[in-house]
Amino acid sequence: MASASSSSAKLLYGDSKARINQRVRYTVDGIGSLSRNLVRCSKSSETLMQAAKVSSQQEHILESADLSLRKMQVLVTHLGYQLESIENNSKAFANVREQFQGLQD
Repeated sequence: MASASSSSAKLLYGDSKARINQRVRYTVDGIGSLSRNLVRCSKSSETLMQAAKVSSQQEHILESADLSLRKMQVLVTHLGYQLESIENNSKAFANVREQFQGLQD
């Protein structure tokens, strides 16, 4: 009988050991899966950060371009005023020259 109970105990011990080994294997596999997911999430977080950085840089570029366009519009307006002034001065100069030539005759 002692050998039967010893044999039964060995079977129970072997069975328990196999179940523990299986649980350890599942746990290790779970930790591996968790690690892979963490790495994936970390990479997607880095990708999102890079995308946000690029987006903010583009926003700055767009704001700078908008400011440059506004400055150019002001310059175009001022150049228009200067052209108008030059045209008026040119007409006035032509009138003065005609008057001066009239005085010389």
